[in-house]
Amino acid sequence: MAGKIGINSIPEVLNGFNVYDHDGGKLIGISDSVTLAPLSMLTATISGAGIGGEYAAPVIGHTQSMQQEIPFRTLYHDITKFVDHSKVTGVTLRGAIRVTDPSTGVTDYSQVRVVVRGKTLEINPGSAKVGEAFNASMKLEVIYVLVEVDYEKLIEHDKLNEIFRSEQRGHHG
Repeated sequence: MAGKIGINSIPEVLNGFNVYDHDGGKLIGISDSVTLAPLSMLTATISGAGIGGEYAAPVIGHTQSMQQEIPFRTLYHDITKFVDHSKVTGVTLRGAIRVTDPSTGVTDYSQVRVVVRGKTLEINPGSAKVGEAFNASMKLEVIYVLVEVDYEKLIEHDKLNEIFRSEQRGHHG
């Protein structure tokens, strides 16, 4: 099995992941869980003669404001580089999704990479309690997001360069 997620494999779990700087080269922190910001399409309300009401129509390639929170178990020195609001910064999440081939039972792994870039909105130093994590975090206003599985771009959205791409697997049209 080539480690690909597809119709001939069963994706089981995210086996692990780490948080790196926006270039993906330096580990910047340990996080228990990251909920990815949803891509909510910008919409226009359509109504008028010949339409029995109104409906929201997505504006192709445009999204609403997106905010990405990245929680960390503790404070890290490198989190301070995210305080410069004049620069675009970001993080890269790298992980492995465990997959199983149902015909053979063989387990393999697919690589997943999520790149998020933006302007820092908030740095939360966390809270201090003996024997517990600091629960520090940062929040970015997302201007770029990339989601890849096995080096294949599934979603890429760059607001500043007007790029919106999504891989439409199995779409025939």
